[in-house]
Amino acid sequence: MTQENTAAIIIIGDEILSGRYEDQNSPFLIKQLASQGVNVKYCLTIPDEKEIISRIALEYSRQVTWVFTSGGIGPTPDDITMESLALGFKVPLITHTEIENRIKKMYGANCTPEHMRMARVPEGTMLLKTSRPHIPVLQFRNITIFPGVPEFLRAIFLLIKDRFQGVVNPVAEINLVADEGEITEYLEQTLAQFPDLKLGSYPCYVGDAVKVKIVMEHKDQDYLSKARKFFKERVVDYVNED
Repeated sequence: MTQENTAAIIIIGDEILSGRYEDQNSPFLIKQLASQGVNVKYCLTIPDEKEIISRIALEYSRQVTWVFTSGGIGPTPDDITMESLALGFKVPLITHTEIENRIKKMYGANCTPEHMRMARVPEGTMLLKTSRPHIPVLQFRNITIFPGVPEFLRAIFLLIKDRFQGVVNPVAEINLVADEGEITEYLEQTLAQFPDLKLGSYPCYVGDAVKVKIVMEHKDQDYLSKARKFFKERVVDYVNED
C-alpha cells in the first residue's frame, strides 16, 4: 500500500492577522501540493510570537510528512522564525557558513550586522541545491522554510516542487440543481454504502437557482465509479448536465 504524503502550512506574520496584508501564499501552496497528490492536513496563520511558532511547528512536524512555513526570516526584529524553530526543537541557533558567505557576497560593502542575522539558523538546517543557486532554499528536518514575500515563495517552491510528491486520486463531479437539504439523505446513503469515499457538497447561487456541486474522491477508480453511480441514481431528478 502506498503511504499517503501529508503536509501542513504555517503562515507567520502579524501583518496577515491584522488585515494589513492578504495571505497569498497558502492558496498557492495548497493548490500546488494538491495537484501533486499531497494531502494538506493543516493550514494555520499565527502571529510573530516565539512560543506559538515553536509549539505549532513542533506539533505539525510530528504529524505530517512535510511542513511549510512562510515569513519571519528577514533581518528585522520581528523576523523570529529561526529562533522559534530552534526553541521548539531544543537545538542551538548557529551561524551557517555558506549562508553567511552568500549574504556577504550579495550585500558587499552595504552588508550590516542585521543582514548577518539571516545566517543564524537552527543547528541541522540544510541549504538545498537547486538550478538557481542565488535563491537560497532552507530545510530544517521536515520543515521547508520560505520567505513571506509571495514572489520569492513561488519562485523557490517551483524550484523544488518535485521533492513533494504524492498520489493524485481519481475525482468525480456531479452538478445538481437542488438545495442541500433535499439531497442530504442521499449523501448519507452513499457514505453508508461507500464508507471510504471522500465526499464534499459545495452549494452556490446562479441567479435565482440554487446549485450544488458534489465532488467524490477515492484512490480506486472502480470504487469511485460505483459510488458515483449509486448516488446519481438517487438524485437523477436533480442532475444538471450543463
